[in-house]
Amino acid sequence: MASETRKILRSMKRSEREIRTPIATEMYLPNHSGDLSVGRVRRTPSNELDPVNKAYVDSLIRGNVQLFFTNNASDIGTYKDMEVDTVTAAEETIQQTITAGSTTLIASFASILNEDEIDSITALEHGIYEIHTHAEADFPNGMTIYFEFYKRVAGGTETLLGTSHDSDVLGLTEQEVELHANILTEVAWVAGDRVVVKVYGRNAGNANKDITIHMEGDTLSRVEFPAFIPPHNAGTGDVTAAANMTDHTIIRGDGGSKGIQDSGITISDTDEIQLNKVGTNIITATNANGDLRLGAGGGTNDLKIDINGNVDIFENLTVTGTATGIAPT
Repeated sequence: MASETRKILRSMKRSEREIRTPIATEMYLPNHSGDLSVGRVRRTPSNELDPVNKAYVDSLIRGNVQLFFTNNASDIGTYKDMEVDTVTAAEETIQQTITAGSTTLIASFASILNEDEIDSITALEHGIYEIHTHAEADFPNGMTIYFEFYKRVAGGTETLLGTSHDSDVLGLTEQEVELHANILTEVAWVAGDRVVVKVYGRNAGNANKDITIHMEGDTLSRVEFPAFIPPHNAGTGDVTAAANMTDHTIIRGDGGSKGIQDSGITISDTDEIQLNKVGTNIITATNANGDLRLGAGGGTNDLKIDINGNVDIFENLTVTGTATGIAPT
């Protein structure tokens, strides 16, 4: 009996080597399923069947809306703008002292009011909301950042939708930071609503220290999130950057209230044409009196038809055929 007890105790006893197993960036998971060779869990998988962790999966998920952080002042006091396109101006930074043993707001960012892409959204969808930024601290221990994601309505009320995890401890030099918030609810969206992102710093130390975040330049600091944009909304906004339309029919207006217009010509939805500019040969199509004035060149009026149908000829008139119904003045 004593012998059996000793065997049991020996089998339960852990070796010194087992007790002192070092912490590593990978671990071995034995396969008990019988249908998948699990293998080793790596920080970044390399083989087709390698298992992965949540952080790796989150990093691969991309939202269909991206807003890029800038250091430009928003119309909301103390906030900064977020642009729908990359900002390639010189890199900017925002530095904030983080209170010892506490959390401090570093910066608040807001989408631009009446931005076409944001106004086209009809719902914020559930999923992974991500921030990519660059940051560093002036102390290498206990300094981290995280973000909060808000919906801001036209009246100024902000509703918190989600909070990210904390970053890894920041170093003394600029480094890329990826933060994720898993938002489970979906939220209706109307034109005039705005996206707000607030970045906070945490300081686990006992002295105030600084955190710096970077944006613009080649940092591509941004927030990404999933949102629904109906197909008929996706084409709203201006066509810019010398876009050309060739061999296309243009459907005017929305039943009468809109037309086709450039800086010199307006075609209304009822086919009325108005020429607004003075040209080389057409001096002016309309003026304050409603006249149509034509010129053959030289910038002078040669022919005028007023609003009552009267015709004035300012140059010589040569008649080679028969003229009838002309009364002398």
